[in-house]
Amino acid sequence: MDDQIKTLRDRALIAALDTINNHLDQSGDMPGSSDVERLIFTALVLVAKTAQREHTSVHFLEPNTSPPDLLEASTRMYVSPQLHPGHTGFDFAVYAYDHRPRYLPEAGWRRLIVETDTGPSLPLDANVSRAEAAESRMILTHGQIEADAWLVASRIFDWASWSFG
Repeated sequence: MDDQIKTLRDRALIAALDTINNHLDQSGDMPGSSDVERLIFTALVLVAKTAQREHTSVHFLEPNTSPPDLLEASTRMYVSPQLHPGHTGFDFAVYAYDHRPRYLPEAGWRRLIVETDTGPSLPLDANVSRAEAAESRMILTHGQIEADAWLVASRIFDWASWSFG
């Protein structure tokens, strides 16, 4: 049985690495007008694909639009880049469906505005408390994203996961 488990592990690692490499190869096609934008958006997609999160995928909307009103869309996380040409920082909105109206009067989409600005890599706590989950704004620096885009994307997913109850 040990040989079969080793073979299964090896095949799973190859498949996971292929998935990761495919997404990294397509990072230049991610929305965004700067490398740091494409980096965080690529990290969001990779976390959804490989980290077994509640949200099964990340879908990108046109700037300043909302996700569809379809129940089957409720397990997806939506990102709406909100580009501001000429500014060094950028903002984007993340949408997660609130299945149990914890933060909204009835079930529906919650929105998190992520504000980024140039700045150093300050410590970033990977944990999101229930109090933070109710907030609608997260502020990050380019340094934090560049230092550990996986951790930043995971923190955004932590906020979104409270939508499941």
